[in-house]
Parts: sequence; C-alpha cells; structure tokens
Amino acid sequence: MPSSLSHAMMAVAAGSAVAPRPLLRPFLIIGAVCAVLPDVDAFGRLYGAGDIAALGGHRGFTHSIAGAMSLGLVVAVATLPSARWAGHRLRFGLFVVLATAAHGLLDTFTSIGATTSPVQFFNPFSTRGYTAPWHPIDGPFSELFLVLLPLIVLTRAIWYRRGIPWPRRDADAIRLALSGGDRRS
Repeated sequence: MPSSLSHAMMAVAAGSAVAPRPLLRPFLIIGAVCAVLPDVDAFGRLYGAGDIAALGGHRGFTHSIAGAMSLGLVVAVATLPSARWAGHRLRFGLFVVLATAAHGLLDTFTSIGATTSPVQFFNPFSTRGYTAPWHPIDGPFSELFLVLLPLIVLTRAIWYRRGIPWPRRDADAIRLALSGGDRRS
C-alpha cells in the first residue's frame, strides 16, 4: 500500500494550490495528518489484534467518502473559536475532505491488498470494495517514482507559480546547531 508519506504528500500538493497564503502552514500540516488518518483502521495490527472491525476493517469507513466528509466537518468546526479562520472555513473543510478521500483513491492503485481489502468508498451504506483496474504502485521504488517525486515536483511548481518561497537551508545555522554553538556570540 502507499506509505503515509505518499498520502501526506498528496495533501501537501493539493493544499499548496488552494490554501490562502496566511494559512498555508496549518492547511498543509492538518491536511497531511488528515490524509494519513484513514489508516487508523489498521492500528490493531501493531498489537497483533488485526484491523478494527467496528470501522469496517482496513479500507472500510475510514477510507469512505462519508468518513472523509465527517472528518472535514469536524476539522472545520474545530476552527470556529479562531477568528483567523474566518472566511476560510468552508475552503478548509472541503480541502480536508479532498485530502482524506484522496487516501482511498491512492489505495486503489496499489497491488498490495487490491483483492483482499479493496476500498469501500460507500461505507456505511455499502460494503462493496473498489479497486483500480491497473495497480502500478507495487513497492517502494514504484511509489517513489510514480507518486512521491511527481508530487514533490508538482508542489514545487505550484509554490513557484504562487510566489511562495521554497524552504532553504541556512548552512551556518545548521553548522552552529550541530556544534552546540550560539549564534549571538
């Protein structure tokens, strides 16, 4: 299955295009977290308990459109106490829905679990699973070249087009931090 990094990068690329400049960082961080969140249904695997059956198993409710819409609503409502989000809540909620739903979409293109746990897009109304007819994501190298690198290039292009400065490394600051020095001396 695509790694959490691929799911998060999908949200970062989409968020880079739709986020208002003053809210770019929270859009990207929250969107990336929400894009990874659907895999919470497999959390029991860490403890040998298997998938969470109450959520429809892996790729059940948390991967569904209803799950994505629920998460988008919760996250948008969570911004209500902050005036900073005024005028951007709808856009933010829709972005979270898109980022979360993209998780399921990306999972349909993987060969891992394509037949054993297809994505239940319409859960809880239907448990029918869907998978793409083509499964190009078949391991870490295909994921790197077919998902991650293209999304990084796309994100960079969007940032360039929008005039958002790409993060740069400050070699002196890194050197000082590694040596334990103090820049003020």
